[in-house]
Amino acid sequence: MVASLKGCMGSDSVPIQINDDVFGLIVFKADLIDPSSYLSSWNEDDDSPCSWKFIECNPVSGRVSQVSLDGLGLSGRLGKGLQKLQHMKTLSLSHNNFSGDISLELGFLSNLERLNLSHNSLSGLIPSFLDSMSSIKFLDLSENSFSGKLPDDLFRNSLSLRYLSLAGNLLRGPVPSSLPSCSSLNTINLSNNHFSGDPDFSRGIWSLKRLRKLDLSHNEFSGSVPQGASAIHNLKELQLQGNRFSGSLPGDIGLCPHLNRLDLSSNRFSGALPESLQRLSSMSFFSLSKNMLAGEFPQWIGSLTNLEYLDLSSNGLTGSIPSSIGDLKSLRYLSLSNNKLFGIIPTSMASCPMLSVIRLRSNSFNGSIPEGLFDLGLEEVDISHNGLDIFQLKRVSHLI
Repeated sequence: MVASLKGCMGSDSVPIQINDDVFGLIVFKADLIDPSSYLSSWNEDDDSPCSWKFIECNPVSGRVSQVSLDGLGLSGRLGKGLQKLQHMKTLSLSHNNFSGDISLELGFLSNLERLNLSHNSLSGLIPSFLDSMSSIKFLDLSENSFSGKLPDDLFRNSLSLRYLSLAGNLLRGPVPSSLPSCSSLNTINLSNNHFSGDPDFSRGIWSLKRLRKLDLSHNEFSGSVPQGASAIHNLKELQLQGNRFSGSLPGDIGLCPHLNRLDLSSNRFSGALPESLQRLSSMSFFSLSKNMLAGEFPQWIGSLTNLEYLDLSSNGLTGSIPSSIGDLKSLRYLSLSNNKLFGIIPTSMASCPMLSVIRLRSNSFNGSIPEGLFDLGLEEVDISHNGLDIFQLKRVSHLI
């Protein structure tokens, strides 16, 4: 519990004995650039760091339990010293300018539960540093410049992990096969990387029964998304947009009763929309745009009564818009452009009081535009390239 530090990091005076936590933090601070002197209270002459700013201690043991330095404009490398804080449960260094790679010494923090290094300039490979961190519950390495493949065994001992975000890096390759070991996961965010291959929903992701949010968007994933989502009863958000997924939409996706955000846009899905989708009465955001979906426009759309955002544009949907669309009282954004829809625009659409954007461009709608639409205070309307009344189009030309 004590360590030797020669006269304040480098003088020739007699070594003094200091608390391990003080020693670790002073060594850590020595590698930092602190332009605003936020860490001026960190003094190596103190017997304990518990009175220092941004430090919390366990009131019983007196050992450091939390180091939170978020958004202080710090820079430098995550060097030595932190491994001395053996009782630390939270290390949060987000929104700074730390650079370099992750030190394997972080893995020595066996009691750590929360690690947040997001929004820095960290780079290099992510090593297998979680092996000894069996208590880790929250891991956020997002918005850095980590690159390369993840070690396949990265998560093999992370049974307690609940939150994982690696979003906004330069990571590539497959999802580690050890990820399903994290049976407590409720949030996975791997978005905005270069991950590729088939994430193996059937044997992997769909087995994580506690999952609430899954974001794999804007990667290079491919393969199908098979049935199995219904096993995740509490799933609230599913975001797979901007990948290369193909095949039919999973038929049981509508059996996730708490799903409120579904974005499968910009993929290569084909076939008809599953009938089960009509059960998603809690859903507020629904986008399937830029796929190759076909079949009739869903006549059950009015049952999604909490919808605020609906985008089915750039597909091959046919048929007409049902009058039940007027039941979507919370709808703000509607885009059905670039499909094969026909018939009239239902007058009931004017019963959607929150509508601010309507995009119906490049279909085969005909007839007149419902008069009530002009009273909604719309911010944007694009109904061009249809067969609508030319005189009414001139009335809304300033909105098109």
